[in-house]
Amino acid sequence: MSYFLTNQASQFLSAIFAGMILSCIYDVFRIFRNVIKHKSIWVNVEDFFYWNFVGIFLYVLIFYSNDGILRWFIIASAILGAFLYNIGIGRFMVKYLSVLINFIINNLLKKPVKRATILFVKVLKIPTKFIKHKLSVRLEHRKAGKIKRLEAKNEKLKAKGKLPKSKKSEDKLSKKGEVNGKKSKKKSKIK
Repeated sequence: MSYFLTNQASQFLSAIFAGMILSCIYDVFRIFRNVIKHKSIWVNVEDFFYWNFVGIFLYVLIFYSNDGILRWFIIASAILGAFLYNIGIGRFMVKYLSVLINFIINNLLKKPVKRATILFVKVLKIPTKFIKHKLSVRLEHRKAGKIKRLEAKNEKLKAKGKLPKSKKSEDKLSKKGEVNGKKSKKKSKIK
């Protein structure tokens, strides 16, 4: 055979194989849809990305096998490969793998995953309680520190006599009726 015919035969066979691979990839999407139910918008999004991938894949195949020259027999052989895959192993693959994966998920993984989730939540609660406690203690210390600083500042101002008027009047009227440590001679009018 001439080089030209062997080259076209290898392109034909590689395109058939590419069609089978692309159909197998689409079957993975179909199995995924059978296992996890999708809304129609997500099916459309998956199909959009799949067909973009197919276009890029076939373009690269044609570019490398035929230097970018579009030959219709390459596209026809890719379609033929997808058809052969679907009438052969493809129809059984989606049906039985979907059932097998659903069985594995529902019977073998559901209980351990549920137990693992419960354990994970319990384990996660321990550090969150610890962190929450530490943060509340830290906030209490900050509040206490602010109160101590304000009291110290007020003491300094009191010692200098620069305490604001509202604070002076509060200090003068204490519960025992003392003014600056001495008992007041005036009686309170409020009884």
